[in-house]
Amino acid sequence: MALQAITATDPETKAEVTYEFDFGDNLDHARSLFGEAVVFSNYRQKAIISLQAALRSLQKKGLSQDQITEKLRSLKWKPGVRTPRGPVDTKAAMIEKFISMNDEEKAEFLETLRARAANQAYGADASS
Repeated sequence: MALQAITATDPETKAEVTYEFDFGDNLDHARSLFGEAVVFSNYRQKAIISLQAALRSLQKKGLSQDQITEKLRSLKWKPGVRTPRGPVDTKAAMIEKFISMNDEEKAEFLETLRARAANQAYGADASS
């Protein structure tokens, strides 16, 4: 028997409440505690949520339905297994971040870039 303390925090009041629950030590133990149907149902619900997150992530990258299907098949997607991340396009990431900024943040960012570019042009250390 392995009691696990589970804590939840109310987002408005920040009050915490904790409850200790025995989820089982392994699959067989969980099955004996709750039954096969409950264990499978909970696994399936979590697996669906994981797959939906993967779909949304690929959709945000601009992939089409066919591209998403091919990507998941080529990765041999499995629930609970993280897919490898490809190389990050830092320029694209900076552009996306810039687009999400408000006007004041954009102006401050551009000023910082101009100052750094001017420092580099005159041989100063760009990291200062």
